[in-house]
Amino acid sequence: MEKRGAWKRTRLPAASVAWPRRRAVLSGCLGKQKPAGTTKPPPIAANNQSQIPLNTNILTPGARTIVAAYAERRGIAPAQLNEFLNPKLDLAPCVLPDADKVLSRLNHAVAESERVLIFGDYDADGITATSILLRFLDECMSQTPHWSLPNRQTDHYGLDLKKAKSLVCQHRPSLLLCLDCGTNSGEAILWLKQNGVDTIVVDHHPAEDLSTQALAMVNPKAHPESKSDLDDLCAAGLTMVLCHYLAGAWHCLERWDRVAATMLAGLGTLADVVPMTPINRAISKNAITLINTPARRNRITGLAALVPADGQRLTQRRLQFEVIPALNALGRLGSAEPGVTLLTTTNQVVAEEIAGLCLELNEARKAKQQEMTEKAGNLARGVLNDHPDVAVLVLADQSWHHGVAGPAASQIAEKFVRSTILLAPNGLDGQWKGSGRSCNQDDLGGWIRAVKALGLVDRGGGHPGEGTNV
Repeated sequence: MEKRGAWKRTRLPAASVAWPRRRAVLSGCLGKQKPAGTTKPPPIAANNQSQIPLNTNILTPGARTIVAAYAERRGIAPAQLNEFLNPKLDLAPCVLPDADKVLSRLNHAVAESERVLIFGDYDADGITATSILLRFLDECMSQTPHWSLPNRQTDHYGLDLKKAKSLVCQHRPSLLLCLDCGTNSGEAILWLKQNGVDTIVVDHHPAEDLSTQALAMVNPKAHPESKSDLDDLCAAGLTMVLCHYLAGAWHCLERWDRVAATMLAGLGTLADVVPMTPINRAISKNAITLINTPARRNRITGLAALVPADGQRLTQRRLQFEVIPALNALGRLGSAEPGVTLLTTTNQVVAEEIAGLCLELNEARKAKQQEMTEKAGNLARGVLNDHPDVAVLVLADQSWHHGVAGPAASQIAEKFVRSTILLAPNGLDGQWKGSGRSCNQDDLGGWIRAVKALGLVDRGGGHPGEGTNV
């Protein structure tokens, strides 16, 4: 899918303009009904369902006893066991905060043929979220807006003021959609607003400041007054739920390929290691089933080219340790933008070329990560010999590559049973940049934000456990 210019004028269904306002967040998402008086999008057509039933009758009585005992230890009642093992992905009851504002603003953008820009993130969640939205707009509205991802080597994480100015200079948008970033980009979003650019944020990172200049903040964590099952969705999951809402409003559920969206949202969910809440389990389980069905997997040409061709089942572990790292390698060692092209193109030659690049860069990533992990392990042993009670390991070396700091930190945290942050030169302005992984349920992201508030680091935060940036 190529980057294109301004949106073409499209006639919207009359009902979509008058679509009733939705309440901010529905408490609960799976199998729960909306309160009386609210309106929800039409149900997904049966021929477009991504749920494929899993036959649990093949379990022997002994196996069923073991599964039931294990479920009981996890607090799962016998009546809930079948739903736990066979989660249904029902997006109809799901309502996101500010979704009505997104609908209204996109209606205006289409009607006025505005120039729209999608700005994602350079990790697998950002890549898949961007791909979901691009595919949706192409399928349902025949629109392909400009899109861009930051480069880990030359940009800071997310949307900062410098990047906002660069995007406006390059693309001249009147509407910017930030996916998997933007929640804490107040300075940049204020500047955009002052220069005539509206911003919509679809993100899942904790909000440092609940006040925002964004036109719409589609981030359940930024609306703490409305706790819901959607709080732990990754950006790709949020984007899929948002697309379902828009598809219902625009009466294009039949044209939207929700099967492809589910597979992409599943990859983003597994990549970001978000909590396995009911909706995240449903997304992941359905995605794994679909990816293992060749006819479904082939709906995404690039995904079919990327997965191993060994005929073996693609389990959650294989996806997390083989497929997703290959996709992530693009952003770790270079530009992540080919990843979006990979997941949106229908050109087999292009898909195979980019898939080959993913695999090549992943091998290079493995070598750099192994070198970094070995040296970090030696440094950690030295620190712990001198300070055995240290709670957090903060290690740095001039020779390290910050693009592989996250997975290397994960290995060190697991080996030494301590939250770990690894730092490397950022290659931009003489500062250091790194990633951390937590251990023992430490809120490493919260700690970094607290240190940031003291002025000891320029930027940082992220998830409570995984994926902390410094």
